[in-house]
Amino acid sequence: MLVRTSQLCSAYPERVKVLRPVLHSFGGKKKFCGKIRTLKTFENSHLVNKALDVGGKGYVLVVDGGGLKTVSLFGSDMASLALGNGWEGVVIHGCVRDTEDLSKIPIGIFALDKHPLMKTPAKEVGEKDIPVSLGGVTLHPNHYIYCDPDGIVTGVDFLG
Repeated sequence: MLVRTSQLCSAYPERVKVLRPVLHSFGGKKKFCGKIRTLKTFENSHLVNKALDVGGKGYVLVVDGGGLKTVSLFGSDMASLALGNGWEGVVIHGCVRDTEDLSKIPIGIFALDKHPLMKTPAKEVGEKDIPVSLGGVTLHPNHYIYCDPDGIVTGVDFLG
């Protein structure tokens, strides 16, 4: 990503949507962007893993975990899987774990917080490729998301 989120906000103030600063960077890659793919799930890390188990070149997975801080939805094994499948990054409205390892994996990761427990229920309950709300903004599949140390913005392909 060659342009900063602050530059996008200055250049396109009416077209860019800025997420409230509730998420923190945990990945080894601090700047990333891509087309959005979404997943909405409740305490189900299995669905996140399944979503990342396909090619994701040019995409960022946005996971609406309901903002819960009771379990982790993402860990270092998933980060390695995502990296191997070409994903640009992951944005999670929930928690991550293995944060020391995540910081060394060159993939973008923003999440609400950290939590050591990860649950994988037998039932696969969730939805994918739907609009999800996070940080006061609705994120749409196939729109773009831009993440860096200053924050997260979404909108059209400003870089294309």
